[in-house]
Amino acid sequence: MTPLVLQLRIHGLSVGLSLLGLYLGLGGGVGTMVVALAGRRAGVSARTALALCFWAASVGIIAARLGGMFGGGTSHGLPLAMSYAVGLAAACAAAAAFARSRELSPWLALDLLGCGLAAAHAVALLGCFAVGCCYGRIAPTGAPFAVTFGQGTIAWQELAARGIVPLAARSTPPLYAVQPIEAVALAILTLLLVVYVRRPRGGRVLGAYLVGCACIWVGLASWRAQPWHGVATVTCLAAAGIALTLRGHAHRTVSARRARTGTDPRRV
Repeated sequence: MTPLVLQLRIHGLSVGLSLLGLYLGLGGGVGTMVVALAGRRAGVSARTALALCFWAASVGIIAARLGGMFGGGTSHGLPLAMSYAVGLAAACAAAAAFARSRELSPWLALDLLGCGLAAAHAVALLGCFAVGCCYGRIAPTGAPFAVTFGQGTIAWQELAARGIVPLAARSTPPLYAVQPIEAVALAILTLLLVVYVRRPRGGRVLGAYLVGCACIWVGLASWRAQPWHGVATVTCLAAAGIALTLRGHAHRTVSARRARTGTDPRRV
C-alpha cells in the first residue's frame, strides 16, 4: 500500500491518488512529450503522435489492470511485473492498429512508442524510489548509493514483516538505491533512442528499449533485495527485443529499396 497524496469523498465514494500513481501519471506525460519530439524528428505530426500515445496508453492500462486481476492482483511483486508485460504487449498492438488506420508504418509507430516507454519507465522508477518499491539489498556501513526508507514505505513494511527491521524502528537499514540508478540509465537510453529514431528503423528502436531495459535490470540484479525477482518477465522482454531487432535488420533492405523509389519513409 503506497501513501496517498490526495483523497476525495464524493457522495460517500472515496477516490484517492497514491504517490506512486502520481509518478506514473507524470511518467506518462513525459513519455508523451518524448514521443511527440521523436515523431517530429521522424516526420510524424504532433497530433498523430499524441493520438498514438492516447490509444496505446488507454489499451495498455486496461490490459494491465485485467492482467493483474487474473494474475493475482497488481501489488508489489511478480503480479505487478506480469501486469506490466501484459500492458506493454497490448499497448504495442494498439499502436500498430492505430498506425494502420492512419496509413502510417506500424513499425515506425512501435519505434516511437519505444522512445516514450523508456522515458515513462525512468520517471516511474523515481516513483518506486519515493515509496520504497523495488528496493536494494542491505548495504554495508558507509557504502555509496545507500539510502534508508522510513515507516510507511513498502521497503520498511516488507522488511518489518520478515523480522529484519524492528517494529519500533523509524527507518530501514541502509539499502542500495537501485531505483534512481536504473532511472538514470533509462534516461540515457531514452536520449539515445530519440537520436536513433530519426530515420525509419523497422521496429529496432522498440527492440533496443526492450533489450536495453533487460540489460539494465540484469546489471543491477546483484544490488537488488531479490536478485531473481521478475527474471521471467525480463527474459520475455529481452527475447521480444532481440526478435524485433532481427526483424528490423531483415526489413532494412526492403526499406532502402522503397526509399530509392521515392516511397514516403513514414510508411516504410
